Amino acid sequence: MRGRQPDVEDPLLRCDECVELAGHLAELGRPALPTVRQPRGERARRAVGLRTRLLAGRPGAWIGVLLFASLPLAVLVFWIPILAIAVTGYIHIDYAIRTWVWTGACLIMSVGSLVNAMRCGRLHCYWTGPFFLLGAIASLLYGFGLLPLGESGWGIIGYTLLGGVVVLTYLPEHFFGRYR
Repeated sequence: MRGRQPDVEDPLLRCDECVELAGHLAELGRPALPTVRQPRGERARRAVGLRTRLLAGRPGAWIGVLLFASLPLAVLVFWIPILAIAVTGYIHIDYAIRTWVWTGACLIMSVGSLVNAMRCGRLHCYWTGPFFLLGAIASLLYGFGLLPLGESGWGIIGYTLLGGVVVLTYLPEHFFGRYR
């Protein structure tokens, strides 16, 4: 709904330090960020302060702050590309189509992860962003015949993406904490 602030459970979007960023955005004519309560944990508070200072001097950076505050955007950036990779990996289609779909999907997810890393500081975003970029490069090179993976190359790339995302999403946060 238009005019309504998103119901966000991300603690980094709800802090007093975001008020400073909201003030800068108001000066630039941008909408203010929702601020309700303090984030949990000292690490999260420091991360918000750093990002607030970094974003305050850059017009347009507010987009990254609110990028995944809504479920539809997360579905658009992550779930639709995953579905596209799964569908084109399952059905028999031309290599050119599969190459561009997989490369595009991995690029979209890579950019989404890196923007999300800037916004929230989740550790897994710093790992999955470059990993998806490598997946896009591998898909492009294999599709053009420059990466010799044999007949089962798409399966190798697909299973590597699947396994890598699972590992890179959960293991770093398990060992090093949730936020950077």
